[in-house]
Amino acid sequence: MLGPAKSRTAVGLASPGHRTGSDLPYGINLVTTICALAGPPNYLHDLRTSARKNGLIRAVQAHDSPALFDWFVETASFQGISDSVAAGYMAQHGRARWKDLQIALAADPSCPKLGTYWQFYGCQYHKGSRTCAEPEHIETCPLPNLPSATAASTNSPIRCFCSFAILRPAISLPGSMAGSRSLTRPQ
Repeated sequence: MLGPAKSRTAVGLASPGHRTGSDLPYGINLVTTICALAGPPNYLHDLRTSARKNGLIRAVQAHDSPALFDWFVETASFQGISDSVAAGYMAQHGRARWKDLQIALAADPSCPKLGTYWQFYGCQYHKGSRTCAEPEHIETCPLPNLPSATAASTNSPIRCFCSFAILRPAISLPGSMAGSRSLTRPQ
């Protein structure tokens, strides 16, 4: 804990009237080094440019849940693996899209876990072994047909469906994705 004397000293060093010749350049160098380690100086600009180019800003402003879902699934596919491997795998095998899940669920699969996000809890689907908590419904389940983000990513169909199940109810609500009402547990 800083006592009153140390506190005044620290404040005094930071105030413009108490700069010594070597303190200011040292401080500037320290802050510049920390910022350089945290990321490139143009990081936020590049992030905004990418979001605008990819239509993310427009999708957020328009509350376009299908576009936001497709962006999220693609972005999540690049987590934990090199970009070139993830992009190559998706180019070869595809990736889950909003419309694919919408079509699959329009076929009215028999599994009771596919109704809402809350019903999906405990699905326990495993792509590698093609098993789940409701094995009598696996033949009509859309999850086995969803592409994994990568060969090693066996949980991406679950991540995709959870995201879809959260966003899907928001489509009929005013404000769509912006309405967090879709996250509220039913009474």
